[in-house]
Amino acid sequence: MASPSKPAAGRLGRVLVNHLGFPCSAGKEVIVRGEHDGFIVQDMGIVTTAVMGAHEDFQPIMTGALRRVESPFGVFSVGDFSSLTAPGIYRVVLPGTGEHSYQFAVTDGAFSWLPAMFLGFMHNWRSGRFENAWRGPSHLDDARRTDNGVEVDVVGGWYDAGDLRKWMVHSNLPALAMMDAHERLPWQYTEWERVDKGWSPWLLEARWGLDFMLKMQDPATGMFYEDVAGGGSARFRKGMSWWCENHAGCYADNTENHFTDNVPGSGDERPLRVQYNPLGQFTSVAILARAAGAYAELDPARALGFGNAAERGWRLGLAPDAVNAAGTADDFEMWTSVRAWRTLAALELHRCGRLPWADVDRGARELLGNFDPRLGFWVNRTGGAEPYRGILHSAQPLIALAQVALAADGALREEIEGVLRRCLEAYVMPLSALSPFGILPFGLYREPASKGDLYRPWRDGYLLRFFMPVHHVQRINHGLGGHWSSWAHALALAGRLLGDPRCTELAWRQLHWLLGCNTHNSCLVSGAGYNNPMPHSRFLGTYPGGFCNGFNGSADDQPLLDLEGNAQWNSVEYWVTPLSNTLMALALLNPPRSDASRKLGWRPGSPKG
Repeated sequence: MASPSKPAAGRLGRVLVNHLGFPCSAGKEVIVRGEHDGFIVQDMGIVTTAVMGAHEDFQPIMTGALRRVESPFGVFSVGDFSSLTAPGIYRVVLPGTGEHSYQFAVTDGAFSWLPAMFLGFMHNWRSGRFENAWRGPSHLDDARRTDNGVEVDVVGGWYDAGDLRKWMVHSNLPALAMMDAHERLPWQYTEWERVDKGWSPWLLEARWGLDFMLKMQDPATGMFYEDVAGGGSARFRKGMSWWCENHAGCYADNTENHFTDNVPGSGDERPLRVQYNPLGQFTSVAILARAAGAYAELDPARALGFGNAAERGWRLGLAPDAVNAAGTADDFEMWTSVRAWRTLAALELHRCGRLPWADVDRGARELLGNFDPRLGFWVNRTGGAEPYRGILHSAQPLIALAQVALAADGALREEIEGVLRRCLEAYVMPLSALSPFGILPFGLYREPASKGDLYRPWRDGYLLRFFMPVHHVQRINHGLGGHWSSWAHALALAGRLLGDPRCTELAWRQLHWLLGCNTHNSCLVSGAGYNNPMPHSRFLGTYPGGFCNGFNGSADDQPLLDLEGNAQWNSVEYWVTPLSNTLMALALLNPPRSDASRKLGWRPGSPKG
């Protein structure tokens, strides 16, 4: 499902810099398509052309050399201007051609306003009894069980994307990210006032999703339902599976993707899928257990409910009813993706006093057991040979283990650190070096998974693709914003755990790719940066803070992005997964509160522009 894709042209087409900018002490690169010798950085605050009617030009403040880089995406020239640390608004220019980048900021607050934009977007993406000037209440009649037709109140939550579905695997990830933001981001970054002592808009908004999660747990069993209105099976063809690349719902159609009359019992209620999803189960346990701690002092009764639900969900996840596991292989407990979320769920249950550390230790060691030292990464399942890949949980094994290590000591921490270092040296660093953008490819393959798609050779007989294959029987060539943002979160955690600045720098580069420093010079967040795609958002429209799901790939493994307004779902649909992962990454990466010398603003002695 390829989408139209034309890189930006003209004076702005070839000089690529992250659109939002850089913290003062961060690494800074310019990437230019083609071969060029050097570049100039201009200070936009100082005008050098004063002739009426002429194009304004700006003060050059530094020059730099460009080095040629051959890559799978073509020839590029790369330059470093990390020595520029003074706050300001700048652009990069190619001498002689007039080509230049978009302007960008250097300030410790370069990314400080993005979390608040994400929060505003999620507030508007509510389902249920919510109304503002933009939209009214919706789906007040969700939903009707698929097993017995009984109506169940699952009104609320957030829509997961540019459509109207609610999936338990990823629709509630914003709640986890909001709790991270509440705990780790200096409050001054959002410039929103606290509502009351201890509360913040982060916790107030997260509560909307958390309360919905309680409704989505079967009171009779503790199982979390899989989705509301996830879709029917009209897309199904021979050879397709409900699961593909650790992602469920992969042949679901759009038959349930619509507004309703909001009247329960009228006949147009959407379905509530009563089906066991191991990732949805343990993701939900991890989020609710985290909330049990986050709300313990502020709202003890609600926190108790979160903790009880998490504990019931944990018990069910360890012994699910096979009747509800249709569409899930019976060996799911061996999947690396499930082990990663189960380990994180155990850690959060331990933190809120509901599981002993022995359960965390056991989960971590089972996850470590799926690590292949020669590969330098995880295999997809215990005893398997196929490398682990994920559309949205791409780096979840690293995320889970890094968080366990940060809470552990002694032998377990040492073992985890050793595995993560091996992963960095054998897998992450070599693969990220394959392109000048530093992005992690989608993954490795033991053999081609489709015919007619390019698979690039790598070491030890492995093959790789930067993007999902086009001609796979599943026909789900998904944009990978969730993949790169998952890696940003994982690398930020690894950098903190290991004290390795390479991890932190590489985490930023995954975000830079999504926020403008990419082959199409496009920022994938509506209202941020420049050259935003028109999103696939068919019901609630374009809204600031919406995060498009990102580049998908061509058969020859080149990046594709719909910049022609065709609303191609696979590259420009809004999706809360990259939003959530990016927020969790920024909660770790954003610098602490800085003094005025590291922010934009007039400084004594500055020349007048």
